[in-house]
Amino acid sequence: MATYEIPLSPSNQRFKVTLNGIAYQLSLVWRNSSIGGWYLDIAQPDGTPLVTGIPLTLGTSIIEQYQHKIPGQLFVITRDGQNPTFDGLGTTTKLYWVDP
Repeated sequence: MATYEIPLSPSNQRFKVTLNGIAYQLSLVWRNSSIGGWYLDIAQPDGTPLVTGIPLTLGTSIIEQYQHKIPGQLFVITRDGQNPTFDGLGTTTKLYWVDP
């Protein structure tokens, strides 16, 4: 079981990544509202959505309920144990992939 950090920066972003030999397109968007925060969309490389609107939350794998579409695990870790902030994405907030 291998673990990889997915490199991020503190801005809305879209990029392609290969996880466990499967290509995906990841999009991260900051929603500035009372229940806002960072949200992740996962799509096929051509942009066809697989899962959308996943909040970056601490604790269990954020894709646990989507194992039928995306086998593996994604974890959000923050240096201070607090919810992710806009400026912290990629620095104090990290996203880690764990192969199935």
